Amino acid sequence: MKRGSPDYLKTHRAELLELLTENWQIARLYLRIIPEYPRLSRELRAIDEISYCYVCAKTRKRIPVKTAIEIFERYMGDDRIGLLIWSFGQLHINAALDHIVSSVYRIEKAQGESIVGTFNCPPDQEVFPVTQDGRGALMLRSGLRAGWDDPEMDIYNDLDPRR
Repeated sequence: MKRGSPDYLKTHRAELLELLTENWQIARLYLRIIPEYPRLSRELRAIDEISYCYVCAKTRKRIPVKTAIEIFERYMGDDRIGLLIWSFGQLHINAALDHIVSSVYRIEKAQGESIVGTFNCPPDQEVFPVTQDGRGALMLRSGLRAGWDDPEMDIYNDLDPRR
């Protein structure tokens, strides 16, 4: 994608999308296409709204406040919430940022529910105590990103020198 012309990438985007497995790859594809073909931003939004916001920020395409708030409401539990907020900041969507600040507790709750969903725990089971500032949720999410839940890491359970 780095070397393909926007025309080539636009023409072959359907085939490329079948091969791309990560949202950041899709964002990168459209980041190359949209400056030449801005109407394709609607297509990206239908595929992934967080990538859409990121590409809008990088290309300085304005997002209406109402749209930004609606996208935030849908994705506040997504692990890419920071990228979404960054995008709104880059676009100076201050009303959306004010809405986000007033929603900090709901963000923390949505992020916690997302983590619990990752472990497939019953909704009434508390997996970790969520502190007022959300450190518990952030530490757990960090551990997941580091691969702590990877079954291959279970071999380290047997390396305890006290056993």
